[in-house]
Amino acid sequence: MALFLFGLFNETCARAVGRSFRCEMSLGNKEVLSQTALWQDRLPTKHHGLPLLFYCLHETREEAFLAQVLQRCKQATLMVTKHRDLQVCAFCLRCCQRLREIQLILTLTIHKAMLEGCSVTPRSMLEFSEDLSSNLKLKTLMVRRIYLQDEGACSLSKAQQERLALECCDYTLLSYRSLTLPLSSNHRLTHLSLAGNALRHEGAKDLWSALQKAKCPLQRLVLRSCTLTACCCWEAACALVQITTLQSLDLSFNSLTDEGLDQFCKTLENHNFGLQVLELERCQLTSDCCQAVASFLCCHLSLRHLDLRKNDISLRGIELLHQTFDQWKGDTRVVL
Repeated sequence: MALFLFGLFNETCARAVGRSFRCEMSLGNKEVLSQTALWQDRLPTKHHGLPLLFYCLHETREEAFLAQVLQRCKQATLMVTKHRDLQVCAFCLRCCQRLREIQLILTLTIHKAMLEGCSVTPRSMLEFSEDLSSNLKLKTLMVRRIYLQDEGACSLSKAQQERLALECCDYTLLSYRSLTLPLSSNHRLTHLSLAGNALRHEGAKDLWSALQKAKCPLQRLVLRSCTLTACCCWEAACALVQITTLQSLDLSFNSLTDEGLDQFCKTLENHNFGLQVLELERCQLTSDCCQAVASFLCCHLSLRHLDLRKNDISLRGIELLHQTFDQWKGDTRVVL
């Protein structure tokens, strides 16, 4: 009943009820609640689980109202025991604009976890990583826009996820091999994204070396916007020969240039591998690389999707590639 009544604090719901019952719904108690239900600096301890008021506030679906009620909250210690708790907790905590410290205790099975833009200490990241390592049912971990020191990157990469994304974190997470070395011990990894990290030549070289030694069935690798250049292409091609399970590679938004792609294609020309998707969006390519790409396509019929958007390959390059498809691909469908 309490949740239903809090739902009526939502002005849209209140108007709908008023029209249905031909009466006027008063929102006066909403202002009273906002004054009397203000939390102090700290939310309840973990022994209280998730506060009932969180469920009530969640029922209103009004973020501005929640922000007013929870404006003083700076610390929170919460125990989440079911998925409904997690949904309510996420909705309410994002309205705590002054929140500085949170201790979240999870006693439920999670298959996907995402952290974005959080301020975390090295110790809390290590504790978080230890919890992840013990959760064998967690399949996907996404971390974005969080500064990771060596210990944090290393501990996260040790967890046995199937999908791991460490995006826009920091280029040093690879420069000291804090990430690449633990990757060799992950036996479940199928998708890896390091997009938005300035790996450069040194970091990319360490990564390719680690992946060649890895025993994981890696299928997709995303290295978008990783400050890669032409000198990175040879190591990438050599690694692809060894990583036989890789089906999809995204190298978009890197300065590979015609020189780099030409070297990439020629290195792989006489080798068999199962790559089906190659993304090269905005890689500073021109029509000068199209002959090498055409030869590459003729040798690798497994390729199904080639993305060359936002490159200056001109009409001459497009015609050359289409001629190659008509001559060599036959009935095979290729998306360009």
